[in-house]
Amino acid sequence: MHKSEKAEKVILEIVDSLVEESEILPLIRSKEEIAKIITERVFSASFKNLEISIGLDDEYTCLLKGSANIEGFSGYGEGWFNISEVEGFIESLSKRELPLELAGGYYGNDHKLKHKNFSLKISEISSNWKYSIAIVLQNFPEAGFRVESIMKFSSELIVGKQELDSIIENFSGMVKGNQQCFVITGQ
Repeated sequence: MHKSEKAEKVILEIVDSLVEESEILPLIRSKEEIAKIITERVFSASFKNLEISIGLDDEYTCLLKGSANIEGFSGYGEGWFNISEVEGFIESLSKRELPLELAGGYYGNDHKLKHKNFSLKISEISSNWKYSIAIVLQNFPEAGFRVESIMKFSSELIVGKQELDSIIENFSGMVKGNQQCFVITGQ
């Protein structure tokens, strides 16, 4: 079942409960039509999220994958990381040592990051607990690729203190093997 279909089912349940609780709720259309309209609005161009998942390779390395859907655009990217690097990112993030970036991807012969396939750069953008998450995701179709064939996605999510605390908790849970993925939703 597609995410929008699941959402439509949940929204239909919400509309049902509203109808049961209120006798004055005017229904111009059927509950199903209203649920569908609400779902379309929720999953329209204003919907912004980033799903991050992990694949633990061994006790030292992991693969982080990002899949974003922001303002009608979507992208995917992944990068290999040393677990100690991800743990350092989590620790620095919990101390609010910002700006802070976690980036991985294709490394050149000089062992320097040549193409960012997965990057999160977090910065504080206001003194009232607003944070920017700059996202870069790109993937290479196959070995021996042409630069023109690289699909690149970059965007930004704005989150608050609670969302940032949740990101720290979820990243930590993934590295410890307690969960496989989490979703960040922002403005």
